Amino acid sequence: MELQEVRERPSLSDFIPISDHESETPDTFFGGPPVLHAYSPTAKLLCGQSEYGGISALRRLGPEQIVSTTSGTAAGQDPEIEIDGLEIWVSSR
Repeated sequence: MELQEVRERPSLSDFIPISDHESETPDTFFGGPPVLHAYSPTAKLLCGQSEYGGISALRRLGPEQIVSTTSGTAAGQDPEIEIDGLEIWVSSR
């Protein structure tokens, strides 16, 4: 699944925690709230500069979100970009 940018912040209560989901067989696999696999209110993302340029949701964060960049240390290595202070939601939707 592709990275999606969410404009409205969801609430933790909008999701079923993965531990609850795994503890019993759901009544249906279609419908109901999405399963929350992971959540981090203060994540750091490391990605190659070429990946950053190819993902529009990352580019929209703007240069003020980039806290550091590295030049490729080995010949042909992609420089790395670090983006700090991201809120990450990983869900079934």
